[in-house]
Amino acid sequence: MLADGSTLKEIGLPSDTLAVMVRRDDRYIVPKGDTRLYMGDVLLLVSNDKCI
Repeated sequence: MLADGSTLKEIGLPSDTLAVMVRRDDRYIVPKGDTRLYMGDVLLLVSNDKCI
């Protein structure tokens, strides 16, 4: 689903899902739609959808 360097908006999260934070190495980033995601990033997601 995630190719190295894809943006958050390209991974196709359900519409009622919010990406709250990205942990990259020892940094924490508040993501936007154009935030690039890389292998090893950890996403904190909040959703009403039970299928994520």
